[in-house]
Amino acid sequence: MTSLNCAIYAVVGFVIAPALYVLEKQRENKSASNLVKSLANNKLLDNYGRDVRRGLTDWSVLKYVLFTAFATVVANICLYSAYATSPNPGTCDAISSSASFVSLLLSAAVIGSQIHARAVFGMVLMVVAGYLLVG
Repeated sequence: MTSLNCAIYAVVGFVIAPALYVLEKQRENKSASNLVKSLANNKLLDNYGRDVRRGLTDWSVLKYVLFTAFATVVANICLYSAYATSPNPGTCDAISSSASFVSLLLSAAVIGSQIHARAVFGMVLMVVAGYLLVG
């Protein structure tokens, strides 16, 4: 399972990211096809090239990128080993899904985002489902 996880990271990091970067560069290309131009004019790519360059060259950003990548790999390895050793893999899903609850609270505390009733309702449903799964 770890090799599958690494393969997914490789595809995302080495195939999709350069493809998006090339699309972003095609905005100025007069001979690009209509499909490429329409994809390149998507708002998603507005700052992609600048962000990629900054993420790969600015150490203040790169250290967070590397730490996040390392933490994600370790977390996924732990999750897949928990699936293999747990008597009920659904419990692993319930626990790993609770990360969204932590993210909600941290985003409210750190960057001051608002907690909407819909998000609270989803968290309550997640806790109830985890309780029913374990109990």
